[in-house]
Amino acid sequence: MATIRLSVEGTTVGTVEVADELAQDNSDRFMAWLAATYGTDAEGQPRTPAQMIGACWAGIRGGIFANIVAYERDVAAQAARDAVPPMESTTSVVE
Repeated sequence: MATIRLSVEGTTVGTVEVADELAQDNSDRFMAWLAATYGTDAEGQPRTPAQMIGACWAGIRGGIFANIVAYERDVAAQAARDAVPPMESTTSVVE
């Protein structure tokens, strides 16, 4: 059996924890995936389970940070679009 926990602590949210418990068969599957995906470092040296989990978390964290930056860019781009006034003119026909 394994438990995966994510804990977020800060002045805005206080402390929030999410936990997933895996039965032994799913825990074994998870560890097999970790070993297959993160079992060696860039030089091909084997990683410990703690190092595999650290490498996995680094990828998850990188994805979260990329999503935050993309969101902030979208918000800034929308604000820039909203700040541009429309073009206006008065059309008349002169004969």
